[in-house]
Amino acid sequence: PCERRQLRRLLPSHPDQFVREQAAWALGAWQDADGLIELLSAPEHVVRKPAMYCLSELPATPRLAPVVWDYLERGEATGVHGNETISA
Repeated sequence: PCERRQLRRLLPSHPDQFVREQAAWALGAWQDADGLIELLSAPEHVVRKPAMYCLSELPATPRLAPVVWDYLERGEATGVHGNETISA
C-alpha cells in the first residue's frame, strides 16, 4: 500500500517508455483505472496499447465510456487492438 502509492505516482510519468509499458500491467492488476487512463496519453503506442487492454479487463463503468470512445476516435485502435478497446 505505501509502496504502491509511491509507485503509482512515479510509474505513469517515468521517462523510460518500457517502464511505463510494464506499469500498465501493474496498474491493471491493481485495478487502477485512473493510472491506466493517464497512460493513454503517452506518446508511444507501446505504452497506450497495454494500458487500453488492461482497462478493457476492468469492470465497465459509465465513467470509462468517454475515455474509450475518445481513444477509438484517434484511429489507433485497429484489428485485435480495436476489438480489445471496444470490449472495454
